[in-house]
Amino acid sequence: MKKIIGLILISLILFSPSIIPPSSADMLIPGCKVWLDIHTTPSQYNGLPRSNIDGTFYPGDAFDFAINVHWNSWCWSIKPKSINADGLQISQIQVSPISSGGGQSFGYTESGHAEIGIGSSAATLSQVVFGYGLICSFNPHTGGTCFRGSTAGSTSYSPPMISPKVTIDLTKQNLTDTDGFMMRNLDGTYYIWDGINIVFNPQYQWKNQRVGTISAHTTYSSDMYLQKDFECQKKSCSDTLLYSRVKPWTFSYEYAQGQTNWVPETSSDIKKHIFTYKTTVYNLGRLIGQSQFTKTDALVVKYDPVYNSSYGYTVLKDNQWWGFGNRPAVAMHYLGSKGGGQDDMDPGVHEYRRSKINSFSYNSYAYKILTPVPLNITMTWSESHSANFIDDNFIYQSNSLQPGNNVAMFVKSGYGNIIFQHPILFTILKTRYDNSTIINTLQSVNFAGLDKLDLSKYYFGYPHTRFSTAVIVIALHSDGSINHIPLDLKMIPDYSENATYEQDFIRTKVIHDRDKIFAGIVLNDMYGKDNSATGTGVINLQAHLTSMVIPDVSQVFAQNPLDLPLNLVYEQPSPYNVTITAGGKQLSFIERGFEFDTNWKYVVNMDQNNILNGTRYQGIVTIHPDNNFGPYSQVLVDGKTQNITCTKGCTVMLPDRNKNSTVDAYNIWGGKASQTFGIDNSAPQDTYDYSKIATLVLLLFLAIIGYGFVRRYWRGFTAAMGFADNEGK
Repeated sequence: MKKIIGLILISLILFSPSIIPPSSADMLIPGCKVWLDIHTTPSQYNGLPRSNIDGTFYPGDAFDFAINVHWNSWCWSIKPKSINADGLQISQIQVSPISSGGGQSFGYTESGHAEIGIGSSAATLSQVVFGYGLICSFNPHTGGTCFRGSTAGSTSYSPPMISPKVTIDLTKQNLTDTDGFMMRNLDGTYYIWDGINIVFNPQYQWKNQRVGTISAHTTYSSDMYLQKDFECQKKSCSDTLLYSRVKPWTFSYEYAQGQTNWVPETSSDIKKHIFTYKTTVYNLGRLIGQSQFTKTDALVVKYDPVYNSSYGYTVLKDNQWWGFGNRPAVAMHYLGSKGGGQDDMDPGVHEYRRSKINSFSYNSYAYKILTPVPLNITMTWSESHSANFIDDNFIYQSNSLQPGNNVAMFVKSGYGNIIFQHPILFTILKTRYDNSTIINTLQSVNFAGLDKLDLSKYYFGYPHTRFSTAVIVIALHSDGSINHIPLDLKMIPDYSENATYEQDFIRTKVIHDRDKIFAGIVLNDMYGKDNSATGTGVINLQAHLTSMVIPDVSQVFAQNPLDLPLNLVYEQPSPYNVTITAGGKQLSFIERGFEFDTNWKYVVNMDQNNILNGTRYQGIVTIHPDNNFGPYSQVLVDGKTQNITCTKGCTVMLPDRNKNSTVDAYNIWGGKASQTFGIDNSAPQDTYDYSKIATLVLLLFLAIIGYGFVRRYWRGFTAAMGFADNEGK
């Protein structure tokens, strides 16, 4: 019932003629009061707010409003003006009554919807309502007089506006090629076939919170081939870049962020390229803002790598007994890639441009006497490293060469090495071929716009020598059992023969051939100087070739010993000073002819009750070698010292062939072996023509020496004459 009365009242106020007589001028009514207030709520589109979360609005946003109008009972009528909308378009206007509140006030509500213009930078919604009533006065003499009076109430609302200030962030994201290396030079330049992967990210306020109502789209252009592009049109996206030259590249994007992969395809792309991006922002499909043109550039340069030198060597830390069993390697010094293409102002060598080594072409052969014979043995990639070593207080650390699977990449100038597998040991030992050689060319294949490019060629000659042998020290009792005493073995160069550590000479030689960083690489792949071991009762040491001396004959072949090929350096004599400590006794042995082609055994026997290994024939006693006693150092017959050398055995004359005699022999450790030879224990003596035997032995000995001389120094002679292997500089 109250609603019906209220609607009738509003109708009378708004649409009926005034019941108050007109006056020449309205007067302000003290009692009539009209007041207004306005309330707004954000509109929604598909459940999404059409305003920003801080209460601000973009052009094209919208809100709903409700204007509450109130007046008191002193007002006989009211008259609203039309709602004023500046920069807005209003619609859906509805009027509804408000309860009178106990008869003291009256009112109604105007509600509607407001759309902010897409070109508006400011907007205002306002309303004014007038109230009318009577002002009366009464005079007893003249009677009463009434006049019409008015008052007004108003309200307004200006939504806080912001404009979309659109910018674009551009970043170059590095791709990796199928071998796992960065597809970009460290100086920021690119080669042909490198992917120039640019991620664009438009920026405007509340971008990620307004997805669904405020949208953005980015356009881009360049004179380069666009291999792939992507733009995220959801709150977040994940996309993977796939194409044949790169590993899959996955990136997580926010709204409106995207990616463009530009690829230089031909030599005509060697120049500077400009990439232009522009973002347009829309509010429910209506344009409300644009960015400026945002640009970035990339310089595509030619690939012209420069290698200063290379150096072939053998990896002695493989600890193979024969040089043929160790892996061949090459040390390299990369300087950088030459510039000078279009827009590349410096034609010099750029140290921060990369070079890829992913192939090689080789020939391997050996000599059968003087005839080269191809080795049909496949050489494969083993590993690669950047130069990192400590050599006699010289420290060098570099990350210039990055290793991969059968591939390596110099990302900047520096030193590194590649090690190969070339299993020729069985073939060489079986055929007895000599002077095994590899001629190898390192290459870039299918890289930087080139099908194939030769990088560096080098020669490598295998050292025809053994680098390890077994050195055994064993302590024995007289019965042949092991004597469990502490043993210590040390082997150092025989300085009295001008011998030196092989590592020291190799360092000097490689520095002579190249520089100290090359020397550090070679020595880092070599075993150490230490040739020592300890044990109890037994020592079995794999001794390494660590001592060397350059004989005078080698200096005839090469005026400077440092000019000898590296493989011949390893084949020089190796005299040693061998020191053995057994229990509390220490002895040193000068082994000037220490050969690694045979195993070495040292016997320590300190017992005093060894039985001498000997036989008697009439007045002669023959002392035979005894592997459990060791070499003889002194011989006594019936207590008298014999002035003879009996290291490996000998024959001694007895003072009386018709009497028993006692023969004592001592070894260098003080061990004693004795036997009393009676007349009745004489053994029959074999008859030999010792002169003929001695002659044959002498001829055989001279033949062996001659063969060893020719074999060892022939390559040195041919090297000096220019016939042997040359190492690539």
